[in-house]
Parts: sequence; C-alpha cells; structure tokens
Amino acid sequence: PLCTSPTIMTADCNVAIVGGGIAGATAAQTLSKYPNLTIHLFDQGRRGVGGRTSSRSASTASSGDDDGDEEASGVSRRAANEPPPTVAMRWDHGCQFFRADTPTFRDIVRDWTANGIAKEWNGDFASSPNLDPDLEFFGLPSTPPFFVGADGMQSLSRGILDGIARGNSSSEEEEGSSSLRIFEGTRVSRLEHRDTESSSSSRRRWKLHGTSGTAAYHDTPEKTARAEGGTSSLGE
Repeated sequence: PLCTSPTIMTADCNVAIVGGGIAGATAAQTLSKYPNLTIHLFDQGRRGVGGRTSSRSASTASSGDDDGDEEASGVSRRAANEPPPTVAMRWDHGCQFFRADTPTFRDIVRDWTANGIAKEWNGDFASSPNLDPDLEFFGLPSTPPFFVGADGMQSLSRGILDGIARGNSSSEEEEGSSSLRIFEGTRVSRLEHRDTESSSSSRRRWKLHGTSGTAAYHDTPEKTARAEGGTSSLGE
C-alpha cells in the first residue's frame, strides 16, 4: 500500500526505489530507519548500483620486466610459458568528485568519512592565475575541500547500501525492523496504479513492470533489447 506520513511509522508497507545511485541509496538509508517497511531497490546498471557515480574497471598486460634486460641465454627473466602479469585500472566515468557546500550535506559527508565510505581528495591541483573563477570546473581547484569515494566513486552507493544490510543483519531478530532487497540489472519500465477495496480499508498500490538481464542495461543496443523483449511484473 501507499506509505504516507504519519502512517509510514506504523503501517506494513512495500516501498519501491527506482535507481541505485546516491539519491536512491540515501533514500533507502532514510527509509530503513522506519519499522515495518519492506524496501525493494531496482537498478539497471551493468556494473551494479552507482548511477552517476559508477566506476569502470579494466586490466592490461604488463611486460613484468623492470628494465627489459635479458639473461645471458637470451631468455627473458619471465619464463617463456608464463603469461604476462596484468595491471588493474579503474575510471570514475560519471561524477569524479563532490563538494559539501550546505550544513546538512556536510553532516552527511562527515558520517561517510567516519564510516570509511568517502575521503577528502587532496590532489596536486594547479590553475592559471588568469582563470576566471566562474569558469572553473564545479569550483575546482579554488574552493576545497573536495571529496571522493574511498574506493572509487561507485563505493559511495555500495557503502551506503552495505551499511543498511549490516544494520539489518544485526537487528534481524528485532520485531518491526525494515528489510532491504536489491535487484541489480533490472529496469522498471512502467508503473500501474491500482486501488483495492477491502472490508477494513481502501488501499492504494503501484504495480511495477519491467525487465531484467541484458535487455535491462542502459547501454544495451535497442535492437538487442527488443529482441530479448517483453516485460514482466516486478511486484507491487
């Protein structure tokens, strides 16, 4: 049923959150404090939750030799049949940093840093003295502090949601605690408004329709998504 204050404090409700970026993760964190809520979070990202703070990883082969010298025999120090070592790389291809300009957000970021989710970014910034501050990139570099995810920007959403899961597991025996389920690789494509009448009350519900798997990813070609086709009920 539709959860509205003050009934959200006492009613048994199912709550759907569409999107697992910073907004979706913090919404789940806030709602998790209310008892008797079942929270379902749907995210269509190919690499899991994160939204605009997603990170992308890749690896590349390395020669494995520091100076390129060879043994007297002419064979590289690395065994001929040994595969070259790989070097992991990661890019924050959405939001690369953020600032905390309001008192409310500063309090939130203070909690994130205390819990190891975020950290201050002390980069070696440089700029031209002739640069107009109005042309800076979101205040970079003249208005610090700047913050980043402790393990890449995607770790922000993941850290927030992992914290909810840890809190639920520590209080799973308590009555009235909320629960969170995360559906990754799932796209919500349509909402259906449904009113149901019962002998005791009138209840308002939303039924969610969508798809999962490859067809759900935001960067899947439209032709592929259509071929894999169809939507199904995701719940209400």
